Formats: sequence, structure tokens, C-alpha cells
Amino acid sequence: MSSTNVDIDDIEAWAVDEGQAAGGKSRQRRLTHLIASVEYDRRMPQPNALPVNSGERRIAEARQRRLLSKAVAQGYQPPVKEIATEIGKEAAGHALGVPLDMDPGAMMKDITSREQSVGRKRDIGSSGLGFGFSSGS
Repeated sequence: MSSTNVDIDDIEAWAVDEGQAAGGKSRQRRLTHLIASVEYDRRMPQPNALPVNSGERRIAEARQRRLLSKAVAQGYQPPVKEIATEIGKEAAGHALGVPLDMDPGAMMKDITSREQSVGRKRDIGSSGLGFGFSSGS
């Protein structure tokens, strides 16, 4: 079993920042609980300090996975996931030929205008079949 490599410092910093900007009492309470969980985790043995494949290490790894899961449920994105998301967006944008910095509304207008100009060039007519027939044939 591999280590989860949870960066509890990063989670705590994120939770503190989010807690300062949190609007509702419920969210504030959940973030405060998350910070308390991070502080508790710091007092416990860390997985990398325990023998590989030992029961203690598995328990420590499970504790950190639960901590990470709580943080993700509140909106935290682990750095690896953020990087993977950005790479995926870049790849999808490149494959579609769409710049990612473009406004979605502007992008849809651009796509619609391209489709309309292609339709006029093909002289599809009213048949809608795309075989080049016009309504007069």
C-alpha cells in the first residue's frame, strides 16, 4: 500500500483562507472542524514515519485519506488534481481548436457564425440533408 502523501499544511492554509471568506455559519463551522482535524493529525504518528505494511501505517494513511476527503468535500483541490485539471482543459481546448481564455458566450457566437457560413457555402437548401440539393432542384 502506498502513502497518500497528504499535505496537511496546504489543507490547513486553504481552510484558514476559506474560513476568513466564508459567508455562512454552517460553512464556517465545517471549516473550523477541518482545521481541528488537521491539528489532531499533526499530533498523531505520520504514515512515512511508520514501518511499511504495518497496521499502524495503514491506520495513519486511512486517517489522512479521511482528512483529504473532508477537505475535498469543502471545495479543496489537491495540487495534483489542479494540475491534472488544467492539463486536461489545455488538451481538450487544443483538440477542439478553442483558446481557453475565450469567453464561453463569445466562443458559442464564433462557432454559430462558422456553422452558418459553412451552411451558406454548401447551399444546403431546405432539404437539410446536406447533399447539396437546393429547394429548386
